Amino acid sequence: MADTLISGTTIIEDTRKGKGEIWSCTGNGFISVDSTSVYSLAGDAGGALKAGSDNDYYVKDIHLPNGVTITTAVVYGSGATWALKRAIINSQNDVDSAVLAGANLGTEDETVLSGIVDNEHYKYYFFVANNDDTFDTNDEINGARIKYAY
Repeated sequence: MADTLISGTTIIEDTRKGKGEIWSCTGNGFISVDSTSVYSLAGDAGGALKAGSDNDYYVKDIHLPNGVTITTAVVYGSGATWALKRAIINSQNDVDSAVLAGANLGTEDETVLSGIVDNEHYKYYFFVANNDDTFDTNDEINGARIKYAY
């Protein structure tokens, strides 16, 4: 039996089921966790974020439909690593988070752990840092992408 959506009094088949979907953002969508951080936007209006100081890290919130399955994730850029994280929705800090995927910038991870999105209990975000847990001068974040399925 096909899943259905109700539109007024007409029942229509949900043609999204089983299809791949994509969420993406530009590098300038990431924000510094350190409010004193120096950074600039590189390239055109939808361009990259370029670090202007050392010892920082960046995050980007992710909003996906509840119940979808994340299949792959990647953050593009240079000089750092990325992680896709899930944290308890009412938590303030990173201590309550779990890494679902991660790699060097530019490397896609196809082994997403606990990939079913549960917006009732968790929030999702990208975390970008260098191998020493910071982002350094002239490192860049160009953009990010998540593929998911219904």
